[in-house]
Formats: sequence, structure tokens, C-alpha cells
Amino acid sequence: MRRRFNISGLTSQATRELQFIVGGDGDTLTKYVVDYFKDAYGFSIQHVHWSCLQLGGTHRKNYMLMEVCKIVAGQRYSRKLNEPQVTALQRP
Repeated sequence: MRRRFNISGLTSQATRELQFIVGGDGDTLTKYVVDYFKDAYGFSIQHVHWSCLQLGGTHRKNYMLMEVCKIVAGQRYSRKLNEPQVTALQRP
């Protein structure tokens, strides 16, 4: 299934460190992005040291793995990366 998203930024944390809240109305659970993709899609993340893409606005956390995205030709990210993001991308 192909979907299109607008990228609003990159996370300052590596994928392995990202968490979000699942559920609502008193029955909440904090879940790691790595665990969510494994449980929901059976997908094992290969590049846990990479940042995630932030999709949409900042009011709601919506993370997407870079390794499952295809950037359309001619698209670019013009904002400057911060130091931890540059370091994470340079690691093997």
C-alpha cells in the first residue's frame, strides 16, 4: 500500500529511543517505536540508530521509519541537521 505524507522534520533521538503513548482514557501504555513496528507489522528495524521522520504537525507524534520510505525524485529536506542527527547518520 503506497501512501503519501508530508514530512515536518526529523527526530532528534534515534529510532531505538523513541516512545509514544498507546491508548487513551485511563488505559494508556508507553511503547517503543521499534516494538510497535515488530508487533503491528512483523517488521524488524535494521537501522535503529537512524532518526525517524516526523509526519504532519507537531501536536500529534507520528513517526515513520526512513528505511521503509521512498523519497520521490526531486524532493529534498532543506533544514539543517543537528549534531546528534549527523553523528547518527555517519555511524555504520
